[in-house]
Amino acid sequence: MRFSAGFSLIELTIAIFLLGVAGALTYPMLSNSWNNQKLRHYSLLTLAEFQHARQLAITSERDVVLRIDRDYLCTGFADEAIDKCQPSAFLLEHGFQFKHNYGRNTPVQFTAGRGFAAFSAGQVAIVKASHAEVSGLIISSLGRIRWCQWGTALHGVAHCDS
Repeated sequence: MRFSAGFSLIELTIAIFLLGVAGALTYPMLSNSWNNQKLRHYSLLTLAEFQHARQLAITSERDVVLRIDRDYLCTGFADEAIDKCQPSAFLLEHGFQFKHNYGRNTPVQFTAGRGFAAFSAGQVAIVKASHAEVSGLIISSLGRIRWCQWGTALHGVAHCDS
């Protein structure tokens, strides 16, 4: 009787092939899940930045502006020079960017004392070029900031059209 001490080449080849097929099937799901988590993370950071700017306008009794670039936000007082603008604590990584319906070089402005955004109500979206899901903030003229999504990937987040 002859005993085998290990796997044959055919068994090893089949096992490697099956692992490759399993990996190929799960990679897109893992990649989408990773992008959705990043989108959620950036959305929460952006929401916090907007809420901070509004709160700063209320507590400091000064108008606060929030300038939006493609990959970062910048907060400052409306009566100060643009170079005194404080960049946000985060920078969107390659592939993610902000899109908004404000005019070019038009900041979001929260009014002193009350935090209204009367002339800068609108939408700010966070998108990834190769990803179908879009997360966004809707800023009302009363200064209310609502986080929502265009899509279905972010569980527990309301749709922007509702």
